[in-house]
Amino acid sequence: MITNAYPSPERPSFGIYVARLVAALELEGHDVSVAASSEVGGGGRVRALRKYARLALRARAAAGRGRPDIVWGHYLVPTGTIARRVARAAGVPYALTAHGTDVVNAETSPRLRAATLKAVGDACAIFAVSSDLAARIEAVAGPLGDRLHVVSAGVDLDAFVDGDAEVAVAALGWESDGPRVLYAGNLVPPKNLRRLLEAFAAARATWGGGSLALVGGGPEIEPLEARARELGIGDCVRFVAGVPPPEVPRWMRACDVTCLVSEREGFGLTVIEALACGRPVVVSRGVPSSAAVSEGVTGALCDAGDVDDITAALVCAAALRPGGAARGSAEPYGVRREAARAVTVLARCLPAARR
Repeated sequence: MITNAYPSPERPSFGIYVARLVAALELEGHDVSVAASSEVGGGGRVRALRKYARLALRARAAAGRGRPDIVWGHYLVPTGTIARRVARAAGVPYALTAHGTDVVNAETSPRLRAATLKAVGDACAIFAVSSDLAARIEAVAGPLGDRLHVVSAGVDLDAFVDGDAEVAVAALGWESDGPRVLYAGNLVPPKNLRRLLEAFAAARATWGGGSLALVGGGPEIEPLEARARELGIGDCVRFVAGVPPPEVPRWMRACDVTCLVSEREGFGLTVIEALACGRPVVVSRGVPSSAAVSEGVTGALCDAGDVDDITAALVCAAALRPGGAARGSAEPYGVRREAARAVTVLARCLPAARR
């Protein structure tokens, strides 16, 4: 497994979905060697080149320690490029998974589009985490036929479970005079968090109270804090950075509704995680995981660009108590199930003797 996003002690949530996939594969008895980078992007071209040069060295070393049956790269370029070279050197097939940002890069950069075409050209299988992303890959790379498969990154259904909300609230010290609204993820512009703040302010006026927790870090923290003060809701919005992955389910159990109103997502695992905890969700219609939501039962859909629509969805979803219906809609996305589906595809890539 080669990936440019993987957890580290300094960044325990970075690429956590890849780490959960590795754990699921190992639970099923597969031997997985991981060559990973935990360095975040930014810092210019030289820093990026050094990051991927180090990743390439780790990948070659991992393949050299024992000939793998298959090389599996996560993200198309440049990780897919590295996977292609390592697999050719080892004389084995390779597969790639697209997660979202890599496809955006190919859509917007002619140079990265050319590199993407080369990376996917010889891959025995290409996984996309959503149907929407699969269609976009083919728009970039052309028809991929039976090499293209839709398999989500998967949710840890053993970690994300329902539980006593009041116990979670007490453990987190999340007292509120109204519905508790949660966003869990990176604080970056595509997540549409400024509109979420405006919608929460309007919904809070309707409720006569309420609290919003933004659990995650990113470059938008200070601008969002300033916007919350401008809206007069600074005292009822919590910014909580550095939450370790095992604590995220507790935040979901403590909330009345979880939100993901992004303008763009590869899939949107947060939606499935919240549903697995039995909590209703507010999701923008462009988020692929919104397909798992039964409107008015397990959540509410909205237009990411319309604050009034987001507000109405918040008010609707906060009144829902979906419980088992939410859990049932999350179960098809369990990481062990998704890992098994991927393995079935990968096994077909192997020569008959090794299969």
